[in-house]
Amino acid sequence: MRYLGKKSVASWIHRVLGFLWYAFWVIGILLAGWQLFTGIFPEKSLTNLPPASLQIQTPGLDIKFEGVTAAIVSQRFLWLTLFSTVVVFAVYLYVLYNLRRVFATLVAGNPFARENVSSIRRIGGAVITGAVLRSLVQTAFGLFFAQNVAIPGVDFTAKLTLDFVTLFLGFVILVLAEIFRMGSELKEEQDLTV
Repeated sequence: MRYLGKKSVASWIHRVLGFLWYAFWVIGILLAGWQLFTGIFPEKSLTNLPPASLQIQTPGLDIKFEGVTAAIVSQRFLWLTLFSTVVVFAVYLYVLYNLRRVFATLVAGNPFARENVSSIRRIGGAVITGAVLRSLVQTAFGLFFAQNVAIPGVDFTAKLTLDFVTLFLGFVILVLAEIFRMGSELKEEQDLTV
C-alpha cells in the first residue's frame, strides 16, 4: 500500500478533504442563513409557545423532562448563536484549507515542502484556538440555558471547562510542525549538495 503520491492513501484523504471543504461551506451557509431567518422574527412571536419537553442524551442514559418552560429567546441570544456558528465554521474551514494544502504536497510526493511547515503550524494554532472558542461558546450557551429554562426541582449551573485533549493535540501538531521544519531544512541542504 502506497502512502504518498498519486493513487495512494494521501490522494484518497485529499479527495475526502476536498469533499469536506465544500460540504462545510454548504452546511455553514445553510446554518447561518437559518439563524438569520429565525433572528428576523421579533421576540413577541415566541411568547405563546406551549410548555415543551427536554431530552438529554448521553452514552448509556437518556433523560426526558416534560413541561419545560423557557423564557423568551432574546435577539442577543440569536445573534450570539449566529456569531458562534460563523466562528466555529471559520475555524473548521481554516483547518480543512490547510490540511488540503498539506495533502496536496503529499500527493505530489513532496512531504517536506517548506509551505507544509507553515500550514501545519496554522493547523495547530487553529486547533488550540478552536478548543478555547468552543469552550467559551459552550459556557455562553450554558449560561443562557441556566437562566432561561425552568424545570421544577431541577437546578442548572453553567460551568467553564476546557477540552484538554484537544489542547494537547494542538500542541502535538505544533511539535510536528517543528519536525517538518527540520525535515524541510535537511531536504533543502541535501538538494543543494546534489
